[in-house]
Amino acid sequence: MIRRSSLLLLLLLATWLPAAAQDSRGSISGRAVDQSGSSVTGVQVRATNTGTGASVDAETNDSGNYTLPFLLPGIYNVTAELTGFQKLERKGVEVRVNDSVTVD
Repeated sequence: MIRRSSLLLLLLLATWLPAAAQDSRGSISGRAVDQSGSSVTGVQVRATNTGTGASVDAETNDSGNYTLPFLLPGIYNVTAELTGFQKLERKGVEVRVNDSVTVD
């Protein structure tokens, strides 16, 4: 009887641990480039949840890459701004559970 209950406990732990590691949030990432295709550093990127109005900001790195992690599922408007460049906006970006969306 002890062996059967130990086995049951191990099976329960084995199924619970992977579920505990899952996250219900997603992310948006991408790369900013100019018209020649060169990466652009220092671009201010903002994702705003259209349902809640909450926003998350990031800045592109030396390679022009950015990441907006830990976003709750929803619809986002993404803007990118840098002095001397036209402001860009992408509306209606859907982030789902465990989603990784690319917006260049």
